[in-house]
Amino acid sequence: MSMVEVPYSIGADAANTHEFDLKDLGDRRYVHVASVGAYNGRKQTYGYHSDVKVEDYDRQFREKLRKLNPPQRVWDFLDYHKAHFEKTGQEVAVFLDHLKYNVLHQLVQHYATSPNTIVARDWFNKIMDNIHKRNAIERAEFLAAAYAYAIKQKPDSPTFQAVDHKFIKDELGFDEAKCKRLRDELDQDGLIKIVAGNKAFRILDAGRRALERAEADRAASITYNSINANNSNVQIQSNSPNATQTANVGNQLAETRAFAERVTAKLDEIQQLITAEQFVSLKADLEFLKEKLDEPKPRLPLIAQLAQGIIGSLPSELLGALAGSLLG
Repeated sequence: MSMVEVPYSIGADAANTHEFDLKDLGDRRYVHVASVGAYNGRKQTYGYHSDVKVEDYDRQFREKLRKLNPPQRVWDFLDYHKAHFEKTGQEVAVFLDHLKYNVLHQLVQHYATSPNTIVARDWFNKIMDNIHKRNAIERAEFLAAAYAYAIKQKPDSPTFQAVDHKFIKDELGFDEAKCKRLRDELDQDGLIKIVAGNKAFRILDAGRRALERAEADRAASITYNSINANNSNVQIQSNSPNATQTANVGNQLAETRAFAERVTAKLDEIQQLITAEQFVSLKADLEFLKEKLDEPKPRLPLIAQLAQGIIGSLPSELLGALAGSLLG
């Protein structure tokens, strides 16, 4: 039995071997070098014995994949070996990285137009797309759970609250490896900052804004049917070109634009009344609000939420003068 660790499923014996299993190559293999004719007419072969390596299984895997018929069976073949690897408890990314650099690259290089190679590439792209979507969801869950905890501990200054990794692990049921990977990704993207010797982290303003924008975008994708206090029907379907935009909606957008202009005009004064970190965050939020107001089809739910976030950041001394009717 082979002592080489490989990411593939290897058949144990004839009775327990699946058609997609690779053949066990053992520990040593004969490497043929050449065959030459002898004086008596018999061929003489030359070669040597070598330790079996992972590359030998990669070669066998490529050949088995390449010869599968019909080509759509490649999808089942790859699913089978991926499922086997997942049972080892390792991150599936390890299997996919190995497959990409030791199987797919070689197939594309030598058999790019082969139907089997095309199916293999389609399978790989689909799996990677699903992983990226899942990772994006888990990143958002990680960040949202941490921010909810920070707000609970420090309602007035959640970005100054350190969050223990163990809390996220227990709260979401993520294992240690996943927590560390997500934490490191968010840190590299500038959404959190690792502190306390890698034992905790705190959410930066960029992370807070990312959460607020994600929530606002989610809300803006919903169809709103509401009736205002004056019984004027307002129907807003933010993603539909046929959405009814009433005069009330136009008024709210105009008021928000005026609000943004008032805040912009008072930035120097605001800077003197809040901390440097709060000012940087407020300016970033203000620029984002202006971008959304300038869109061809402004999304009122998103814009309203962004404006309220800025109002919450204004110093109390200027709140009434700047926020005006938006305070209601």
